[in-house]
Amino acid sequence: MTDNIKKQLDDYYDFWFGMNNLYEMWSKRHNLSYYSLFVLYIIKKKQGECTQKMICTELLLPKQTVNTILNSFENLGYIKKTIDENNKRNKFISYTEKGEIYSNEILDKLFEFEEKAMKKMTPKQRVQMAEINSISLKCFEEAFDEMYKQGGGD
Repeated sequence: MTDNIKKQLDDYYDFWFGMNNLYEMWSKRHNLSYYSLFVLYIIKKKQGECTQKMICTELLLPKQTVNTILNSFENLGYIKKTIDENNKRNKFISYTEKGEIYSNEILDKLFEFEEKAMKKMTPKQRVQMAEINSISLKCFEEAFDEMYKQGGGD
C-alpha cells in the first residue's frame, strides 16, 4: 500500500471513529445506547414493515443484541409485535402510541443535532459529501467483490 493511500485511509478511519463517537455520546445524553438509537431509527424508517431480521441486516447486529433491545422497548410499552400473516415465523415491529411519541421526540432531537451540523456546511458541500460517500461505498463494494466473490483475497 502506498504511503499516500495509507494516510488517506488513516484520515478516513479518524472520521469514521469520530462520527461513531459523537453518536455514542449523543445517545448516552438521551439515556439510550448507540444501538438502541438506531433500532428506533430503523423501526421508524420501515413504517410497520419492520422485522427483527431487517434490523439485524441493516445495522449489522447480532440477533441477540437486537432481541434484547426490542424486548426492552416492548417492556417499556414503546413497540408491539404483530405476526406476519404471510410468514408466521416473522413478526412485524411497530410503535405503540406511547412509542410513537417517544421515538418522535428522540428522532426529532437527533435530526435537530444533525441539521445543525449539516448547516455548518454549504449546500454544495453537503451534496459533495453525499456524492463522495456514495462513490466511496460503491468502490469499496466493487473491491470487496473483486477480492472475495471471485474466490480470491484470503
